[in-house]
Amino acid sequence: MDFSNKTPLTIEAAAKWTGYSKPYLYRLIHTGKIPYYKPDTSQQGRVILCKEELQAFLFSNRRASNAELQNSAIDKLTGGNK
Repeated sequence: MDFSNKTPLTIEAAAKWTGYSKPYLYRLIHTGKIPYYKPDTSQQGRVILCKEELQAFLFSNRRASNAELQNSAIDKLTGGNK
């Protein structure tokens, strides 16, 4: 498995990077909304997050702007011919 493109973050670093609180990040973990790694199961509460996976989560569920929605509606109404 190639880990060269993964940047590990502690909960503290992830909270600082995302602007989310640590409790909110733990809630996202426990509800299965973000993946995490638990390298040492003997340390309770110790988890590692992947910066790239967090970034994918942050950029998921994009909402289109009003202009994009309007252009899409025009395209549908005109059959793609403006």
